Amino acid sequence: MARYGSQLQSAAALANNTAFGWFGYVAFYGKLRRINVGVLNSGGAITSMQVGCGVNVTTGAASTATNTTTANLQPGGLGPVNKLSLVSAWTTPPTLGAQGTDIWTIPFNDQLMGDLPYELMEEWWFGGSTSLGIAFVNRTGAALPAAHFFQLNIEWEE
Repeated sequence: MARYGSQLQSAAALANNTAFGWFGYVAFYGKLRRINVGVLNSGGAITSMQVGCGVNVTTGAASTATNTTTANLQPGGLGPVNKLSLVSAWTTPPTLGAQGTDIWTIPFNDQLMGDLPYELMEEWWFGGSTSLGIAFVNRTGAALPAAHFFQLNIEWEE
């Protein structure tokens, strides 16, 4: 399987229960292999607080989706062109499930980083349908402070 990576930044002061990225939504399958998420501040020091990033199964496709740039992680970029993409913008979002339906909520202090590898028995298959995917959602319980935003990096195989 070829391996790929992509990243995005959420909007600053992102509201609670608001999605900031989508992954999947193609008829081709892939395995999500790593989620790396942290908080940055474009205006200076980070306000220390507990944050959460939910990984939520969604239904319906994002309309007018804008894909992030995907990096081919094969030596010299020799692998095939990716079929899955991380989506950073849309006009109409897919439908989110409630927080209780998250596959996983990644809790961490915003002065640290959540880094979850799924390399052994953990296999997260995504794709296989143009109307199913996953969303990355602010599950902090409140909006992020002004100038604070999520930095999301994912890695997958197809």
